[in-house]
Amino acid sequence: MDRRFVGSTVALILGLLFLVTAPSRGHDRFPQILSGIGTVAGALAYRSLKRRRLGLCANSIGRRVAEATALLSIVVLVLLQSNLLGRMYREPAPNHLIPAWEQLRA
Repeated sequence: MDRRFVGSTVALILGLLFLVTAPSRGHDRFPQILSGIGTVAGALAYRSLKRRRLGLCANSIGRRVAEATALLSIVVLVLLQSNLLGRMYREPAPNHLIPAWEQLRA
């Protein structure tokens, strides 16, 4: 494993763990599923961006569009929730921390 991609690998594993453990949460699993999808999408977008900047892959328009789409999907996942203000207060991880973390890394 390349040491340059440790952060995105940890984020990818964390996102997958959110998705795998979501069914055990019972009726309140939507925030955890949202966290998993957002974390995985952000980790893949960040890894792609880093590979482009290091020159490990082509700097194509399709790759840049896919990265932007993944980051925008995180924002859309947060904004399309029902009772958004209540969820932002009760569940800060999927609504504040994960989108901010993904935007800071990009």
